[in-house]
Amino acid sequence: MNRSVLFFAMLVLMFFVLSGDVRAKADLSLTASDITFSKETALAGEKIRIFGRVFNVGDEDVSGFVVFAVGGKAIGEPQPISVKVGTYDDVFIDWVFEKGSFAVGAEIIGTRPLDEDSSNNEVLRENYFVDADSDNDGVTDKEEIILGTDSLNSDTDNDGVTDKKEIALGTNPLSPDTDNDGVTDKEEIALGINPLSPDTDNDGLADKEEIALGTNSLKIDTDGDLIPDKTEVKIVFLNPNRNEWKPVGSHLASVVGAVKMAVEEGNMAVAYLFAALGFLSIIFLISRFLHKN
Repeated sequence: MNRSVLFFAMLVLMFFVLSGDVRAKADLSLTASDITFSKETALAGEKIRIFGRVFNVGDEDVSGFVVFAVGGKAIGEPQPISVKVGTYDDVFIDWVFEKGSFAVGAEIIGTRPLDEDSSNNEVLRENYFVDADSDNDGVTDKEEIILGTDSLNSDTDNDGVTDKKEIALGTNPLSPDTDNDGVTDKEEIALGINPLSPDTDNDGLADKEEIALGTNSLKIDTDGDLIPDKTEVKIVFLNPNRNEWKPVGSHLASVVGAVKMAVEEGNMAVAYLFAALGFLSIIFLISRFLHKN
């Protein structure tokens, strides 16, 4: 009889132990990485969507709510969740932030059935930074501090080109003439020439010179006569803007000077051209002399 009672008691004990092991467990979980934002770089006054992702790591389907908080204060209404075993549910809330750094939190509440592990029901994501754009130029105050520009002035160097555009172009928002060629960034942009180079077409004539001469700062040979603008400028009887000669007193002397200059610059093609012109000039002068006599 005693043995039977003892055996029965052992069976009852084993039943409760085993039933405890196999009993379903309700457990929802949140981590800091489960809180995300519609924009990681936010500006004050913008509406930002805060997302929370809740995982079901238990053995039962669970429903409940998520409450979001900013700076330790709950915001908006609790958001309903319903999470099946082994899956997750996403919830969100919209919030307009001021400038500053914020701790954004989320907490799971009101679960059915009751969540048996509350240690993973509340999380906090620290240091969500919200910047400002005080001068509304499209460059945040933080970026302007790094660049050394004025966060209260959309055009720090007052050259007519906004700080944002200068950053995009690579020009200096602190200098009205980035390449120091005597032509402002605004003028160079309007003319279509390079505000980062004092000689856009690399022809040896500075953009400022070409503007004064009326030549094309984007072309080495403005008039397309195969003679570079720089060469034509140095030769008195040539016009860099037109494929023609200028009337001068002594063409021959000018041709000799042109040949000498071309040879010194190593431009032999131009030297041969002017040598030929010089030869033709001599023939022309001889023929005129013979004709008169």
